Amino acid sequence: MNSQNMLSSTEFNEEAQTEPERTCGCPYGICDGSGHYLVNKPEGLFAKKCKCYEEQVIYNKLDFAQIPKEFQNLAIEDFDIDIYKLEESKVKASRAVSVAKKYVDKFEKMQELGRGLYFYSKEAGSGKTRLAVSIGNSLVKYKKQHVRFITTVDLLGKIRDSWNDKSGSSEEALVEEFVTIPVLILDDIGVEGNKDWINNIFYRIINRRLTNKRVTLITSNIPMNKLGFDYRLINRLEDMVMQVVMPEESVRRTKAKSKNEEMLKELMG
Repeated sequence: MNSQNMLSSTEFNEEAQTEPERTCGCPYGICDGSGHYLVNKPEGLFAKKCKCYEEQVIYNKLDFAQIPKEFQNLAIEDFDIDIYKLEESKVKASRAVSVAKKYVDKFEKMQELGRGLYFYSKEAGSGKTRLAVSIGNSLVKYKKQHVRFITTVDLLGKIRDSWNDKSGSSEEALVEEFVTIPVLILDDIGVEGNKDWINNIFYRIINRRLTNKRVTLITSNIPMNKLGFDYRLINRLEDMVMQVVMPEESVRRTKAKSKNEEMLKELMG
């Protein structure tokens, strides 16, 4: 037993129970909020993981993921297919949800292959981001993965800011950060414009993630083969992600209309 996990019983009350006294800082009232508590055994006192330990690990990973608040608690199972009005949309959404569920179930194999998903629909608000983030949430909670969400516009903004000497971060350090994240969710690729420096940044990130078999989940309003990048980058994207077609219908608009109706009822008393 590691000596750091065992303390001499003489340093504590010899009548200490195997279950600790209920304390604050823990949702179960077991530990002091640290995720561990002490158990008294004949050979000494040992540190034991509290029930809240794994929850703290998941919370920290979700915080690291930087997923927007509106998406933080979403699960694949909660994806509402019936919110789509068109039957064709429901069929596409059902197929996409099925792919998402199976991807999480078979994640270890997908990770071994370095394969991700590319959610595509030309319609904004079709559920692309919602489904990609739901996969990310599941990978954090059930597969204990380190996930990071970022829009491509924000990523490029960070890169541009790094060119300022006062930013405190270099371009190469940022590229390295997004290369090494085990699971990266790149939201809205293709809206950045067609410029050489943008193509170069994405090539450096995507190429190294492909080489190192890092999982990448991507959303876009543009089909993969129509992105305004050079053939080398498109080729690498095709090698690392499978395209999943989403409905050409905006559920965001439907939800906004419903919220506005509820708000109007509330305001009108």
